[in-house]
Formats: sequence, structure tokens, C-alpha cells
Amino acid sequence: MFQIIQFIRFCRAFLWHGIKIYFVSKRRGEEENVLRIAKLQSCGGAAICRALNISVYVNGRLPSGKPMLIVSNHPGILDPWILSSRLVVSFVAKIEMSRWPVFGPIGRACGLLFADRENRMRTSDLIGRIQDRMRDGVAVLVFPEGTTSGQDKVLPFKSGAFAAVEKMPGAIVLPIYMWVERIEGEDSNEATRKKIFWPRGMSLIKNANQVLAIKSLDMEILVGAPIETDKYDRKELAVIAQNKIETLENVTRQNSSPLASRLR
Repeated sequence: MFQIIQFIRFCRAFLWHGIKIYFVSKRRGEEENVLRIAKLQSCGGAAICRALNISVYVNGRLPSGKPMLIVSNHPGILDPWILSSRLVVSFVAKIEMSRWPVFGPIGRACGLLFADRENRMRTSDLIGRIQDRMRDGVAVLVFPEGTTSGQDKVLPFKSGAFAAVEKMPGAIVLPIYMWVERIEGEDSNEATRKKIFWPRGMSLIKNANQVLAIKSLDMEILVGAPIETDKYDRKELAVIAQNKIETLENVTRQNSSPLASRLR
């Protein structure tokens, strides 16, 4: 019964804000409106987090004023809404999502940049669209693992999206790490964190039912040091970014994530 109530709350927030973004994008045109749409998306992410009783804290300083590619770990299905609740960004997503009912049209309206890793020409086009989005003043967020990790560990990074900023003067890659701080009021541990993971082989419906059963969740976004991109190619950037995110992961585990620099 609780999952049904949570699902209704999610649908209400998702559809209300999604439909609003959809009509804004149709009325004015995405190219003229990318920043406004990104801000509306952030409002929608915050509304969904409130509906599901998810509190999100940012630990660290978010830079601004530069073309920026944000890279993050990707443990589960909630990640885009958790991140968008605190960040004004455009997301890169798998092209399969563009064909999903409801999520596809709303995702396109939100300005999702769809990645087709099987098509080299479309990958080149994606790089151009990422650069256009950054020139429009909107940071782009990508999950370099390419899929949800489904575990308490960062998977190897793919380097494709880093091509958009390789050897680019004045641009930065910003590594961030999502950490499950508390679940239902209790400090998280290896066993309880599995509740939010989406492992391979688990269906979307089963995972959604598992996530909707969580009564409350405290998430932390740890912000790493920016990486200047002008001296590195895409493969080097991928390695450096992964190392920085894994460092954030290790420090978080060792220090039990004190949330010393919370920003509401």
C-alpha cells in the first residue's frame, strides 16, 4: 500500500512538472530556452524528491561561469532526480530512453541529450550538441559508467563524452560523488544501500517497487576539485575524473560522511 501511495505522489510531481516543461519547450523552442528549461527541470527534480521524502545536501562549492562537463557515479534509478534537485544541468542519457512511453517525450522536452554508442556519426553529433549546450550557459551532466552500477562501487568510465571538452581552453570537468547518508533515519551501511541500487538483471518495475518502499532517504552530493581540460585528451580526462571520484568515495567511507559543508 505504501508503494502505491509513493507511486501516486511521484506521478503527480513528475507529470505536473514534465507537462509544464513540455509546453514551454514547444511554445518557445529548445534552442532559445535551454537555461529556463534546465531551471524548470531542477524545480521538477526538487518536487519529486519532496514527494518521495528525499533530502539532498551538497558538500562543496559548485563553480560557475565556465563551460562545464559534470561527471557522476550512477548507482540507481533515482540519480537524475536527486542530482537535478540541486543542479541546473542538461543530462546525457542512453538513446533507448527516447523510446520509452511518457519518459521519452518529457525527456526530449527537458533537453536530454541522447547518446547512441553504437553509431559513430551520432556520437560525433552528440559531442557538438554538448558543446552547444555549454555555450548556451548550461552545464552538461553525464554518467561515464554508461549504465547504473547497481553496486557499492564505481564502474570503469567510458571516455566518449569527454571528447566534448578535451584540450578545450577555459572549460572544466567537475567530478561529483553521490553518497547514501541515511535510509529511514538510520546511517546507511552496505546492506541498506542496496535498496536504492539498480543492478543488472533486475527489471525496471521490480527496482521501482523496491525504491518506492523506502520511507525516507538522505543523500549527499560531494563536489570534487575541478579539472582544467586544456592539457588533456578524452581518455586522460576519463582516468583523472574516475580517480577523483574514487577518492571522494574512499574519503567518504573513512570519515562516515560528516556533512560538514551542508548547503540546503
